[in-house]
Amino acid sequence: MKTYVILLLAATTAMADGGGLNEKYTAWKYAIEVQAKNGETFARPGEIVDVGLAIPTDRAANLKGDLRVVQKRGFDLLLREIPAQIYGLKTSGDRTEFRVIFKADFQPSSTERFAVFYDNPKALPDEGQPGIGIQQAPQALSLETPFYSVKIDPATGQCMALESRIPGNQPIYRGGGFFPLPVVTVPSGSGDMAQPTGLEAARAPGHPDQVIVGPVFSEIKGSRELVAAHGDAVARVKFVYLFLKDERYFVVKSSLHFLKDTPVYAVELNRFAADQAELTHYFFRPYTPSFRPTEIEEVGSIMVDAGTRKGLPNADLLAGMLPVDLAWHAVGNIDKGFSVTAFNLSSHSSGTNSPVPNYRPATRARVRSGLVELSNAPICVGTQKGALNTVSVPKGTVFEEAQAISFSDWNNGGWRSVTDQLGRQLNTALEITVYPQTYRTVGQLPVLPHHGERGGAYERSGIR
Repeated sequence: MKTYVILLLAATTAMADGGGLNEKYTAWKYAIEVQAKNGETFARPGEIVDVGLAIPTDRAANLKGDLRVVQKRGFDLLLREIPAQIYGLKTSGDRTEFRVIFKADFQPSSTERFAVFYDNPKALPDEGQPGIGIQQAPQALSLETPFYSVKIDPATGQCMALESRIPGNQPIYRGGGFFPLPVVTVPSGSGDMAQPTGLEAARAPGHPDQVIVGPVFSEIKGSRELVAAHGDAVARVKFVYLFLKDERYFVVKSSLHFLKDTPVYAVELNRFAADQAELTHYFFRPYTPSFRPTEIEEVGSIMVDAGTRKGLPNADLLAGMLPVDLAWHAVGNIDKGFSVTAFNLSSHSSGTNSPVPNYRPATRARVRSGLVELSNAPICVGTQKGALNTVSVPKGTVFEEAQAISFSDWNNGGWRSVTDQLGRQLNTALEITVYPQTYRTVGQLPVLPHHGERGGAYERSGIR
């Protein structure tokens, strides 16, 4: 079993006084000022700051070794060094672009200043801040944090096992289903004898997984082909697992690309699965755009424990009538005091020459084979029998989704409001300003999926 470590860029912990830092950083030739504003009325401890920067290439020779982030007071007093990590490094002629990510505390309606120092040929990478280790073995990619542990299947990219550490060690999922990557159900066979079959996931030739471990984030990035019974690749799934240090959640972003015209029964995205035997309830938090700002959203709940549902068949909860754009939904056990929440962060779809198809789009919440399974389903055919019941998805159709899986203590004061607050924070980015502005690059580099686009779902008065 090995732990793979790729580029790490960290600063040491805070020095005792600003004077020492000011003297130290005279060895760096250049600095860019980054101002980050929290425009919200709530505090944001350990908030992610992620900014794209561009510098002259002749100043970037030692960028992986000399880049440092230091928090400032005013324009000239350096307060503390902050662990930081760069990614997306790209050089084009005399211009080098990259993104730098770090974390800092923000009070309500406040602005913090940071200096990004670079160009010190003698500086060495500071590896004093350990990251989140990812262990790779033939049977699993494994990751352990104080808040959760997760195992990823190297063959499919899907989750194999999930455990919560909040408030104590609690198994959530032991396999048997598929999550969090997309699943496509197609007819197998012909005519009225066709049966629903999930496409098998296989490694995409020439696309090895990338594993990055760093002091701020660790990442697993990969690509899988969804293969039909005859062996042809019908679609391709690209995915990113993002694990942020000292956070009780991780983020999964996936995209589903159809490589040929395909008749389907269902397309399920942003999936989540949990062992029914460990649960008492399923919770869902709707989003009603027509509500006035003074309205309150109602959080719904359904009992899912096996004892209460004894005698009821495995089936969709609420017959699949839940809207596809829920702000979040969750499973938990109110007796054992744990919960796991799936926050919907973003959803996009596109087509090459044809409109993106949908059929009964809904949030699928169901009990099946000892699991409680959740997903966003843009296509959900009720009667899966025969080719006439399928929906044709054209070649070139793309579905993209991102969700955050969060772990929390049910008994830790106002679970619904605490959960909603995290959803609001995850979907509200800081306002970033770079000085001089010519050193900022915008939208030209792939950005980690750590902030969502669902801020509008949290603009009402609250929930109950």
